[in-house]
Formats: sequence, C-alpha cells, structure tokens
Amino acid sequence: MKEHRSSFVSIILPAYNSRSFILETISSVVSQDYPFWELIVVDDGSSDNTAQLVQGIDPRIILIRQANAGIAAARNTGIQQAKGQLIAFLDHDDYWHPNKLSSQVRALEANPSFSIVYSDFIRWDPHHPPVFPDREIDISKIDRERSGWVYHVLLQTNWILLTTAMFRRDVFDKIGLFDITLPPADDWDLAIRASRHFQYLRLLQPLALYRVHPQQTSQRTDRINHEAMLRERMIESYGLDSPNGTRADEDQLEWRQFRAYFNHGLQHMAAGNSAIARQSFWHALRIKPYSTKTWIKYLGSLL
Repeated sequence: MKEHRSSFVSIILPAYNSRSFILETISSVVSQDYPFWELIVVDDGSSDNTAQLVQGIDPRIILIRQANAGIAAARNTGIQQAKGQLIAFLDHDDYWHPNKLSSQVRALEANPSFSIVYSDFIRWDPHHPPVFPDREIDISKIDRERSGWVYHVLLQTNWILLTTAMFRRDVFDKIGLFDITLPPADDWDLAIRASRHFQYLRLLQPLALYRVHPQQTSQRTDRINHEAMLRERMIESYGLDSPNGTRADEDQLEWRQFRAYFNHGLQHMAAGNSAIARQSFWHALRIKPYSTKTWIKYLGSLL
C-alpha cells in the first residue's frame, strides 16, 4: 500500500448498538474494487455485540472502543486515528456502490482544485436487495450547480449525505473536527465550514444507498430546531456570499427558514408537545405573517 500513500483512504464508521445492520454495511466496503483502504469502526459504547461482530472480517478493519459520547465524537476519534490522505465516512446502516472509492479517488486525482467529492444517493427500502441503477460510474457526469464554491447553496439545506462524501485530509487540518454539541446537524455544520475554504465536486450518479428504517436519527423529534438554529448561526457568521462572490437566494432562504419552523411545529404537535409547537409556529409567523395555515396551526396549539 505504500506506493498508494497519496490515495490511501481511511473510512470512518461510527457504531452504536449496530448489530442489525453493520455486517451488511461492512460487506459493501470489503466488496470495493479499490483495495487501498482502512476501515476504522468506532464502537461508541454499544451494549450489544457490535464489537464482536466486526472482528476478524478483514485485516484492514480497525476496531476502536470508547465510552458513549455521540456520533460526532465517534467520527472525531476516527479522524484522529486515520492514516489516509483521503477520508471517507459511512454510517452503520448505509451501503456503498462497489466502485464508490475508486470513482471518487479518480475524481479527486482528475480535479486537483477540488477537495471534497460527494454524490447522489438512493433512499433504500431494506426489504429489497441493495441494487444500484448504474453498474459503471462515469466521473465526467457532474452536477455543476452543486459543485465548486457551494456555501451559498449549502445555506439552503444540507445537500451532502456524509455517507457519499470523500475529503482530502487537509480539509480537517484547516477547519478542525465535528462539533460534538451539534448532532444531528454536526455534518451540515462541518460541510458549511469546509465550503468557506474548499471547493466541492458532486457526481451525478448515486454511490450510496441510504437505508430508511424507524430507528434512524432523522426519524426522531428533537426539542431543538437544529436546522433553523444552524442556518441563522451561519448567516450571522459568514453572510450570504460564497468565497467566489456568488450570493445566496434570499427569498429561497426565507422560505426554507419558514418551512424549518413550520415543520418543527408540526412534528411537536403530532407528538403532543403543544408548547414547543406553538413557539415554532410563532417563529414561522414572524417570517410569513399572512400564512393562513400557520395561523390555524398556531391557534390549534393554544387549545
């Protein structure tokens, strides 16, 4: 592997009570057509047999066990232990295209001005076998709108599923690690901070399957409106312009912020948390005071 040191990939896989999915996920790494990788599994205080399951599968798999500290802290542990000049991330329940690593290594080698490469993905019903629409990946098929200096685009929403992304090591040397206070928005925060210094390359063909199941973090209702909070924080810190001067669409940002508050209110109303719902609807009304449906929901939360 020494002759491939510049393209050696460290894969960070945080795991917490992951026995239901992790073997299938790891199989998608072992099946890669690119052999120059290490897989760092960070067992974040699991109470099941996750750690025992991953041992002995492949000598390139490194197991690190730590007390439970959350997914951002587990990713940071993996980065700090990584030996590669390229860093990729994989969630314990997702699945990779067999050409994922090789395609992204080639894409970065062919485009030295870009520091992060990511791709489209497919929402996957795990009751069906893991299948990708394209057997071969063409790295010339690029999403131009979401490539380059993309800070102004990332303010809209987190277009980057971390499972699809590969970073040059110097990205983390420049911007630091994941913010352990921000899950589940830690990946969006890191993506935005990186976009202030580095360019992104988005491949159009999907390179990952995003497993949809009831236990995933995105299905949970949180008291904190992470989307609205983070967007406000980033605009306050960096403004609306990408480093190349491209400005974010202010009408689009206003609409996204309204939807963030409105949807947060809907989630908490459904969960019976009327006080939080009422507060969220009120924030939405401050953005769009003539929204009839928001007034209806707000008044409903009073009852």
